[in-house]
Amino acid sequence: MTEPAQTFVKWTVALLVLAGVVLYALENLGPAISQGVALGGDEEPEDDGDIAEGGPVSDGAIAPVVDVSVAGGTATGLTAPTLTIGPGPGDAALLAFDLVQGSPDCLATLNLEMSVVSATGPTELGAYPSGVFETGGLADAGPVQGELVLDRTAPPVQLTDGTPGRLRWDVLDVYRTWASGQPFAGGATVPEGTRFTVAVRATDEGAIGREVVFDASESPNGPTLVFTGVPGCGA
Repeated sequence: MTEPAQTFVKWTVALLVLAGVVLYALENLGPAISQGVALGGDEEPEDDGDIAEGGPVSDGAIAPVVDVSVAGGTATGLTAPTLTIGPGPGDAALLAFDLVQGSPDCLATLNLEMSVVSATGPTELGAYPSGVFETGGLADAGPVQGELVLDRTAPPVQLTDGTPGRLRWDVLDVYRTWASGQPFAGGATVPEGTRFTVAVRATDEGAIGREVVFDASESPNGPTLVFTGVPGCGA
Protein backbone atom coordinates (compact mmCIF):
# COMPACT_ATOMS: atom_id res chain seq x y z
CA MET A 1 0.00 0.00 0.00
CA THR A 2 1.32 3.39 -0.94
CA GLU A 3 2.04 6.00 1.71
CA PRO A 4 -0.92 8.24 0.69
CA ALA A 5 -3.25 5.24 0.92
CA GLN A 6 -1.94 4.35 4.39
CA THR A 7 -2.45 7.91 5.55
CA PHE A 8 -6.03 7.88 4.22
CA VAL A 9 -6.84 4.66 6.11
CA LYS A 10 -5.37 5.98 9.39
CA TRP A 11 -7.45 9.17 9.21
CA THR A 12 -10.58 7.23 8.32
CA VAL A 13 -10.16 4.92 11.34
CA ALA A 14 -9.45 7.87 13.62
CA LEU A 15 -12.57 9.70 12.42
CA LEU A 16 -14.72 6.59 12.94
CA VAL A 17 -13.42 6.18 16.50
CA LEU A 18 -14.03 9.87 17.24
CA ALA A 19 -17.55 9.64 15.82
CA GLY A 20 -18.27 6.66 18.08
CA VAL A 21 -17.07 8.55 21.16
CA VAL A 22 -19.22 11.58 20.29
CA LEU A 23 -22.28 9.40 19.68
CA TYR A 24 -21.84 7.61 23.01
CA ALA A 25 -21.46 10.94 24.82
CA LEU A 26 -24.60 12.38 23.23
CA GLU A 27 -26.64 9.32 24.18
CA ASN A 28 -25.66 9.61 27.86
CA LEU A 29 -25.52 13.36 28.18
CA GLY A 30 -29.30 13.88 28.44
CA PRO A 31 -29.91 11.64 31.49
CA ALA A 32 -26.77 12.96 33.17
CA ILE A 33 -27.87 16.56 32.74
CA SER A 34 -31.42 15.91 33.95
CA GLN A 35 -30.10 13.97 36.93
CA GLY A 36 -27.70 16.79 37.75
CA VAL A 37 -30.57 19.29 37.71
CA ALA A 38 -32.66 17.12 39.99
CA LEU A 39 -29.85 16.65 42.50
CA GLY A 40 -28.38 20.10 42.40
CA GLY A 41 -31.51 22.26 42.21
CA ASP A 42 -32.91 24.58 44.86
CA GLU A 43 -35.78 22.32 45.88
CA GLU A 44 -36.40 22.14 49.65
CA PRO A 45 -35.81 18.79 51.39
CA GLU A 46 -38.80 16.60 52.00
CA ASP A 47 -40.62 16.96 55.33
CA ASP A 48 -39.65 14.18 57.74
CA GLY A 49 -42.92 14.51 59.62
CA ASP A 50 -44.16 16.54 62.58
CA ILE A 51 -41.17 16.46 64.94
CA ALA A 52 -41.85 18.71 67.90
CA GLU A 53 -39.31 21.43 68.58
CA GLY A 54 -37.31 20.97 71.75
CA GLY A 55 -36.42 17.31 71.34
CA PRO A 56 -37.27 14.20 73.33
CA VAL A 57 -38.09 14.03 77.04
CA SER A 58 -36.39 11.59 79.40
CA ASP A 59 -38.26 10.27 82.44
CA GLY A 60 -37.34 12.13 85.59
CA ALA A 61 -38.27 14.23 88.61
CA ILE A 62 -37.21 17.71 89.73
CA ALA A 63 -37.53 19.67 92.94
CA PRO A 64 -38.72 23.28 92.96
CA VAL A 65 -36.17 26.06 92.65
CA VAL A 66 -38.37 28.13 94.95
CA ASP A 67 -41.17 27.08 97.30
CA VAL A 68 -42.74 29.45 99.77
CA SER A 69 -45.95 30.02 101.72
CA VAL A 70 -48.07 33.04 100.76
CA ALA A 71 -50.50 34.70 103.15
CA GLY A 72 -52.22 38.02 102.51
CA GLY A 73 -49.93 38.81 99.59
CA THR A 74 -46.76 38.26 101.62
CA ALA A 75 -44.15 35.51 101.29
CA THR A 76 -43.37 33.60 104.50
CA GLY A 77 -41.12 30.71 105.49
CA LEU A 78 -38.86 30.87 102.45
CA THR A 79 -36.40 28.43 104.04
CA ALA A 80 -38.82 26.74 106.47
CA PRO A 81 -39.20 22.93 106.46
CA THR A 82 -42.95 23.21 105.83
CA LEU A 83 -45.38 25.07 103.57
CA THR A 84 -48.66 26.28 105.06
CA ILE A 85 -51.96 27.16 103.43
CA GLY A 86 -53.93 29.26 105.88
CA PRO A 87 -57.55 30.29 106.23
CA GLY A 88 -57.62 33.15 103.72
CA PRO A 89 -58.81 32.73 100.12
CA GLY A 90 -55.51 34.18 98.89
CA ASP A 91 -53.30 31.91 101.00
CA ALA A 92 -51.25 29.39 99.03
CA ALA A 93 -48.12 27.35 98.64
CA LEU A 94 -46.18 28.85 95.72
CA LEU A 95 -43.74 26.61 93.81
CA ALA A 96 -41.47 27.43 90.86
CA PHE A 97 -39.79 24.69 88.78
CA ASP A 98 -37.27 24.87 85.96
CA LEU A 99 -38.81 23.87 82.64
CA VAL A 100 -38.53 20.21 81.70
CA GLN A 101 -35.81 19.57 79.10
CA GLY A 102 -37.46 18.69 75.78
CA SER A 103 -40.64 19.48 73.91
CA PRO A 104 -43.87 19.86 75.92
CA ASP A 105 -45.51 17.71 73.23
CA CYS A 106 -43.10 14.87 74.07
CA LEU A 107 -44.35 14.60 77.67
CA ALA A 108 -46.52 11.57 78.38
CA THR A 109 -47.26 12.42 82.04
CA LEU A 110 -46.46 15.30 84.37
CA ASN A 111 -47.54 15.25 88.01
CA LEU A 112 -47.02 17.66 90.88
CA GLU A 113 -46.54 15.71 94.12
CA MET A 114 -46.66 17.14 97.65
CA SER A 115 -46.74 15.47 101.08
CA VAL A 116 -49.41 16.49 103.58
CA VAL A 117 -48.10 16.78 107.13
CA SER A 118 -51.40 17.77 108.70
CA ALA A 119 -54.69 19.54 107.98
CA THR A 120 -57.48 20.84 110.19
CA GLY A 121 -60.19 19.27 108.05
CA PRO A 122 -61.21 18.14 104.57
CA THR A 123 -60.00 20.62 101.96
CA GLU A 124 -60.10 20.60 98.17
CA LEU A 125 -56.85 21.97 96.80
CA GLY A 126 -56.28 23.21 93.26
CA ALA A 127 -52.96 23.53 91.42
CA TYR A 128 -53.25 26.84 89.55
CA PRO A 129 -50.82 28.44 87.10
CA SER A 130 -49.38 31.49 88.83
CA GLY A 131 -48.63 34.95 87.51
CA VAL A 132 -45.77 35.43 89.97
CA PHE A 133 -43.08 35.22 87.29
CA GLU A 134 -40.16 36.74 89.26
CA THR A 135 -39.90 34.11 91.99
CA GLY A 136 -36.14 34.61 92.34
CA GLY A 137 -36.74 37.94 94.05
CA LEU A 138 -39.03 36.64 96.80
CA ALA A 139 -37.95 37.33 100.37
CA ASP A 140 -39.34 36.44 103.78
CA ALA A 141 -42.00 38.92 104.89
CA GLY A 142 -41.72 40.60 101.49
CA PRO A 143 -44.55 41.33 99.05
CA VAL A 144 -45.44 38.89 96.29
CA GLN A 145 -45.43 40.72 92.95
CA GLY A 146 -47.85 39.59 90.25
CA GLU A 147 -51.14 37.72 90.24
CA LEU A 148 -50.94 34.76 92.57
CA VAL A 149 -53.40 32.89 90.34
CA LEU A 150 -52.99 33.53 86.62
CA ASP A 151 -55.98 31.48 85.47
CA ARG A 152 -58.79 30.05 87.62
CA THR A 153 -60.38 27.87 84.96
CA ALA A 154 -60.79 24.19 85.97
CA PRO A 155 -57.52 23.58 87.83
CA PRO A 156 -56.39 20.03 88.64
CA VAL A 157 -57.70 19.28 92.16
CA GLN A 158 -57.00 16.90 95.02
CA LEU A 159 -58.82 16.40 98.32
CA THR A 160 -57.13 16.01 101.68
CA ASP A 161 -59.00 14.85 104.78
CA GLY A 162 -56.07 15.73 106.99
CA THR A 163 -54.39 12.33 106.86
CA PRO A 164 -50.63 12.59 106.25
CA GLY A 165 -49.64 11.30 102.83
CA ARG A 166 -48.68 12.15 99.29
CA LEU A 167 -51.04 14.09 97.01
CA ARG A 168 -50.64 14.11 93.23
CA TRP A 169 -52.02 16.62 90.72
CA ASP A 170 -51.99 15.92 86.98
CA VAL A 171 -50.59 19.21 85.65
CA LEU A 172 -49.68 18.05 82.13
CA ASP A 173 -52.21 20.27 80.34
CA VAL A 174 -51.35 23.28 82.51
CA TYR A 175 -47.65 22.80 81.78
CA ARG A 176 -48.10 22.35 78.02
CA THR A 177 -50.06 25.60 77.80
CA TRP A 178 -47.46 27.35 79.96
CA ALA A 179 -44.32 26.10 78.20
CA SER A 180 -45.68 26.46 74.65
CA GLY A 181 -46.68 30.09 75.14
CA GLN A 182 -50.31 29.41 74.29
CA PRO A 183 -53.02 31.42 76.09
CA PHE A 184 -54.91 29.89 78.99
CA ALA A 185 -58.70 29.71 78.88
CA GLY A 186 -58.94 33.16 80.45
CA GLY A 187 -56.58 34.63 77.82
CA ALA A 188 -53.46 35.00 79.98
CA THR A 189 -50.07 34.05 78.53
CA VAL A 190 -46.63 33.44 80.03
CA PRO A 191 -43.33 35.08 78.95
CA GLU A 192 -41.11 32.65 77.07
CA GLY A 193 -38.68 30.70 79.23
CA THR A 194 -40.43 31.53 82.53
CA ARG A 195 -40.11 28.90 85.25
CA PHE A 196 -43.21 26.75 85.66
CA THR A 197 -44.87 28.36 88.67
CA VAL A 198 -47.87 26.87 90.47
CA ALA A 199 -50.00 28.17 93.33
CA VAL A 200 -51.54 25.35 95.37
CA ARG A 201 -54.49 26.72 97.31
CA ALA A 202 -58.01 25.87 98.49
CA THR A 203 -60.69 26.09 95.82
CA ASP A 204 -63.19 27.75 98.24
CA GLU A 205 -63.38 31.34 99.43
CA GLY A 206 -61.64 30.74 102.74
CA ALA A 207 -62.42 28.91 105.97
CA ILE A 208 -61.91 30.21 109.50
CA GLY A 209 -59.20 28.33 111.36
CA ARG A 210 -58.09 26.28 108.36
CA GLU A 211 -54.49 25.16 108.11
CA VAL A 212 -53.00 22.69 105.64
CA VAL A 213 -49.31 21.92 106.14
CA PHE A 214 -47.01 20.33 103.54
CA ASP A 215 -43.38 19.27 103.62
CA ALA A 216 -41.19 21.90 101.91
CA SER A 217 -38.17 21.27 99.71
CA GLU A 218 -35.95 21.34 102.81
CA SER A 219 -37.60 18.04 103.76
CA PRO A 220 -36.88 14.62 102.19
CA ASN A 221 -40.58 14.47 101.26
CA GLY A 222 -40.66 17.88 99.63
CA PRO A 223 -42.59 18.86 96.50
CA THR A 224 -41.59 17.17 93.25
CA LEU A 225 -42.48 17.47 89.58
CA VAL A 226 -42.49 13.92 88.21
CA PHE A 227 -42.63 13.26 84.45
CA THR A 228 -42.31 10.64 81.74
CA GLY A 229 -41.62 11.06 78.03
CA VAL A 230 -43.32 9.68 74.94
CA PRO A 231 -41.02 6.96 73.52
CA GLY A 232 -39.44 8.03 70.23
CA CYS A 233 -40.96 11.52 70.28
CA GLY A 234 -38.69 14.24 68.91
CA ALA A 235 -35.85 11.83 68.13
